[in-house]
Amino acid sequence: MKVKFADDTVMVGGYVPADAEKKSASEKAPWKFSVKVGEKPLQEGQERPDASWCSCASWHSSAAAIRKGDIVLAFGKLVSNVGNDGKTYWTLNVDGFLICNKAAAVAQASPVAAASDFDGFEEVSDGDGKLPF
Repeated sequence: MKVKFADDTVMVGGYVPADAEKKSASEKAPWKFSVKVGEKPLQEGQERPDASWCSCASWHSSAAAIRKGDIVLAFGKLVSNVGNDGKTYWTLNVDGFLICNKAAAVAQASPVAAASDFDGFEEVSDGDGKLPF
């Protein structure tokens, strides 16, 4: 998934094929990872479509938690760089991200409140069984 907002912020979501990595020990070096954002249309003779990928760079230390197989939703601004080969490469400078599958795992791990947990509460109504709001 990829979305562009009116302020040129871009949001991408998808599968991460490898752990986020830091290419340098410097504090100023970003964590880099890729996100599969969809598939390119089938070309004649292809049996299955090629994947579309978004390269991401995050200066947030929490990006170290991104692992192979995670589903990530990231947003930020796109920047372009011209490589040695003369091609233009795009990178998403990540302002924020959410690791979706880990949030779901935490939600599933939390216990569900039992009916006995509400013994100290009283029902609020206006007398005819309707709630006052």
